[in-house]
Amino acid sequence: MTEKNIDNAAIMQAILELSADMQQRFEAVDKRFEAIDKKFEAVDKRFEAVDKRFDSVDKRFDSVEQRIDSVETRLNAKIDSVEEKLSDKIDKVDAKLSILSDEILSTRADVKLLKKAK
Repeated sequence: MTEKNIDNAAIMQAILELSADMQQRFEAVDKRFEAIDKKFEAVDKRFEAVDKRFDSVDKRFDSVEQRIDSVETRLNAKIDSVEEKLSDKIDKVDAKLSILSDEILSTRADVKLLKKAK
């Protein structure tokens, strides 16, 4: 074999070894990418589950908020009704107190007249 052939064979051997090494490295990197991809898929599924739970909680929150608004509206209406009824009763009590006061004054005047008449 000539020196040129030996050099070519050595170069070819080096290229084959380098190619095999590169293939092994590529396979190792590919396995790491596959593992990362699986982890990413797992994280993505967990994110989707959390997102669904968040949507569910958000809907429940909206429902509770609507119920609170409804209760608040009914409560305000009830308060207004009670205030109106209370105001009416206070007016009636005031009117009766006024009549009673007039009656007391009239009775006192009658008592004075009766005392003088004796």
